[in-house]
Amino acid sequence: MDVRNFEDMLKVPNVKKALAAAIPVTGIQFDSDIMGATKGQADLLLSGIPDLKPETVDGVTKTVGTVGVKLSALRYHAKRFEELQNERKKEIEADEGMKAIVMQGLLITVKPSSVTAKCN
Repeated sequence: MDVRNFEDMLKVPNVKKALAAAIPVTGIQFDSDIMGATKGQADLLLSGIPDLKPETVDGVTKTVGTVGVKLSALRYHAKRFEELQNERKKEIEADEGMKAIVMQGLLITVKPSSVTAKCN
């Protein structure tokens, strides 16, 4: 199975189950630099283990792949969070009322149905 191929990923039981249950799934881009670095570190560690068995290498390789995917997801979500924060900043800067409140040193919290302000 090629994890970079979306059609292959649709065959994975957990992915199929999540999609069938309508659980939101975020697809992330394959980050070859992260995957290569994680795999490279595992290879360095494995080379120092005496009497290494193939099943151990397979288990470590699968685990390292999972860690690489998680790190790629973390990179994606950190970038997305920054984008959303920048969008929110632009919204606040464009709204003179909000901007005035922020300039007075108040913390603005936006809730789904209301806007509240708290003093620092």
